[in-house]
Amino acid sequence: MNLFRNILFWLALAVIGALIAQLLLHDPGYVLIRYRGNDYTTTVTSGVLILLAALFALWILWTLLLLPFRAWRGMRHRQARARLADGLNALHQGHWSRAEKLLGQAAEDSQAEAAARVAAARAAMRTPRNDRSMRSATSMRRHGRSRAPNARCRNNVRSTR
Repeated sequence: MNLFRNILFWLALAVIGALIAQLLLHDPGYVLIRYRGNDYTTTVTSGVLILLAALFALWILWTLLLLPFRAWRGMRHRQARARLADGLNALHQGHWSRAEKLLGQAAEDSQAEAAARVAAARAAMRTPRNDRSMRSATSMRRHGRSRAPNARCRNNVRSTR
């Protein structure tokens, strides 16, 4: 059904374009732009095409200016996902301190923050030092978006003492 709608849309657009072209062939119009003492004249069709070309050029320029920032953001997200995966793998293998460190770094990314903080708190609870687990649970409470994981972490931290 989506293909049919797309074909119908493009056919309707072609018909509308043909009708506008027929209207402009009879009377192409006249555009006069006076700027700082200079007169620029063109037809309506040429003026619209020049305007569309200028807008397209501005869009391309804007896209090229934002390209490094998008690449930088993508690199940060890829690094955070890699840290999350490595941290979860270290957690699974029993390397608690390494897992806590990697998951703490992965929690800086907003997309993986909740999962990374929960896993970092679990890794911190399994380390022999309880002060780090309390810090991790406190950090989760401060940055957490829901109350359920925070309550669970507090209960787990209290039960390990």
